[in-house]
Amino acid sequence: MSPKNQASFFKALLSEFDSIVFKTCNVDLAKAEAFKASDRDSIFKAVEATTGFQEINKQVIGVMREWMAQRGREALAQLPENDEFARLALKMSLARLLHNQGMFREAEPLFRETLEAHRRILGDSHPGTLNSMNNLALLLKDQGKFDEAEPLLKDALRVSRLTLGYVHPDTLAGIRVDRGQRRLGPHITQEE
Repeated sequence: MSPKNQASFFKALLSEFDSIVFKTCNVDLAKAEAFKASDRDSIFKAVEATTGFQEINKQVIGVMREWMAQRGREALAQLPENDEFARLALKMSLARLLHNQGMFREAEPLFRETLEAHRRILGDSHPGTLNSMNNLALLLKDQGKFDEAEPLLKDALRVSRLTLGYVHPDTLAGIRVDRGQRRLGPHITQEE
């Protein structure tokens, strides 16, 4: 990329990281085009005869997600420390991407940092803070750290009910998450 394109891409990463991840990491080779129909047919036959479309898509998506994660890490390293809101938004997006990739050890400190910053800047009852609590709790659950995840989920749901109300979409999403946790086994209690 030219320096001008690199600067534009960096700027876009800061404001549209999630959208860029979505666009670059959703691949379906079966929808690919070629200049010549015969080339497309030959490629499709080769894919079907070997790994198949699903496996190729999985591999390409994995490579693209890792590439995007690396770009996110680089952008985060370049952001000035005093640009706290931009750093916070990028950390959250990068943490979600890493979580989705199963890179739990790398995602966890980012989720913890964003939760701490949301609490410090926005307070415990702000929707952004509640979202951070849920993100960290879901990561902890995926790691099998149920004793750590449960209080976060319950606290986020309690505060959401108090501040946003029982029928707010975020509260209802929290209730669905809470009920889903209860179905996972004895680690999550049934009390509300």
